[in-house]
Amino acid sequence: MALLFKRMNAIHTVTNDATDNFHSFFPSVPERCLHPILHGVDTDYFSSGSGVDLRADLELEADLPLVGFFGRFMGQKGFRTLVDAIEQLKLTGFGRLPKVLTFGWGGYIREDYQYLEAKGLSEQFIQMPGTDNMPAMIKAVDMVVMPSRWEACGLLAMEVLSAGVPLLSTDCIGLREVVAGSPTRIFSPGSAEGLAAAIKAEIADPSRDRFLDYQPIAVERFHIGRPAAELRALYDELVGQTL
Repeated sequence: MALLFKRMNAIHTVTNDATDNFHSFFPSVPERCLHPILHGVDTDYFSSGSGVDLRADLELEADLPLVGFFGRFMGQKGFRTLVDAIEQLKLTGFGRLPKVLTFGWGGYIREDYQYLEAKGLSEQFIQMPGTDNMPAMIKAVDMVVMPSRWEACGLLAMEVLSAGVPLLSTDCIGLREVVAGSPTRIFSPGSAEGLAAAIKAEIADPSRDRFLDYQPIAVERFHIGRPAAELRALYDELVGQTL
């Protein structure tokens, strides 16, 4: 692979963490070939969308806290850390447990739901149907949890921050770069204790106002136009090299 990469004029990496990770695996590839350009999303779409009333749709109590998990059911996404965090809240006698709504599909969904069922947590989790209206679902929950163990670039975090919704995330590689400087509540990868504490803190002191204040910054910072322009400039540079 290193021989192949060294024949390329440019390699686009999506975060500085991804750049460092690439270089650690392929140190013989010249650093000048690596071009870190942070990904972006359609921030206007996520900022302008309206939420739906999932409590009414699911016939839940009007003041029951809702936690959203939008990741795939893969080990990398850390879903079982969330399960363990909810278990800790239950075992420590935390008041009314939040309801966790999961929107991901595929991967190890069967095994992961068996895992939470074995812990007696079936009543705390609801697998939602597929949706093509992500802004509505993100804005329908009180907080979004990203318990990722690693990411190349945390696009979901960009979407949530652009929507102005409280985010609880790890500071894993590829994600810490995205949430830096935001009001995100941070916990360590794999730390059920840290996530449980973050959920308790968000329920006790909701931070939506702080995220709404940060929303305009997120919309500008993560707008898809920025990486598009940077990629266009890189392509123009490469074309110029071949003329």
